[in-house]
Amino acid sequence: PAKITIFFFWCNLRISIYYYHQTGDIDDQYTLKLPLTNDDLQFNQIVCDRTNSVLATLTTQNAALPSSQTNDITFLQASSGLMTRIDFPTIGGLTEFQNSGVVYKAELIMHPTLNSMEIIEPPDTIVLYDSDKTNRMISSVQSGILSIEQEFNENTQYSFDITSFIRYELSDNYYDTEHGLLTGFNNNDFWTTLKRVKFSASNQEYKPQLRIYLLLY
Repeated sequence: PAKITIFFFWCNLRISIYYYHQTGDIDDQYTLKLPLTNDDLQFNQIVCDRTNSVLATLTTQNAALPSSQTNDITFLQASSGLMTRIDFPTIGGLTEFQNSGVVYKAELIMHPTLNSMEIIEPPDTIVLYDSDKTNRMISSVQSGILSIEQEFNENTQYSFDITSFIRYELSDNYYDTEHGLLTGFNNNDFWTTLKRVKFSASNQEYKPQLRIYLLLY
């Protein structure tokens, strides 16, 4: 949607009840303040309505929604459970170099979209997780820290060293296409914040990149 509204309140929220007590011809005003500080008496819920958005068909965890169906844009949003999955369907082609070289380094680069950074400041850190065909978060692979190019934001990016991940995937000369990576947040940010970031592959210069360096012998 073109316009998005998010309501949230800090934990020092309280309810104030103003009432009057009449004594003869005099109205006495009283205030009853009820601080919401007891977690056992609170109910918190986040509800997402993605109707009429490019994510409208995203309804279950294990259903695939390729970026080709979302105008080549993807999102991360804490608390709502919105994550981006990254697959490498052609990485198996590197097995032909197994007998003549090794993967020296593998680096994943992700650029937040320039227009989104003008509206929402991207989070300082995002996290990569191992994932299977049902999109479960199996284990944390690595955190990526935002590198900011202050003047034009053109080189603002998250970078991840996924050398160990790629080497392991190719170690038996077979790449499991059901094994991928999920981008998200650490456990604390995921459940207690509304941090979010937007990525796009529509611009060739700023689309996500997997850079693989081979050492041939």
